[in-house]
Amino acid sequence: MDLCFSLISRWKRDADGNVINKNGKKVLEFVSIKRTDGGGWAIPGGMVDPGEAVTITMKREFGEEALNSEGIPEE
Repeated sequence: MDLCFSLISRWKRDADGNVINKNGKKVLEFVSIKRTDGGGWAIPGGMVDPGEAVTITMKREFGEEALNSEGIPEE
């Protein structure tokens, strides 16, 4: 089986949409999850089921792990 991970990031912005700088450098934010099996931090991801498209796996795993849901609805 294959693994896939979703790395979601953005530049931190203020209420007006301006990129925030700290010490002259842009601040990068990213999505991480706190694992329930030990408390460590991880990037959302998981195993690709046989015959499943990786994009479907990424949506499902991100929904389960980062959004505490049963996945993201299909478009």
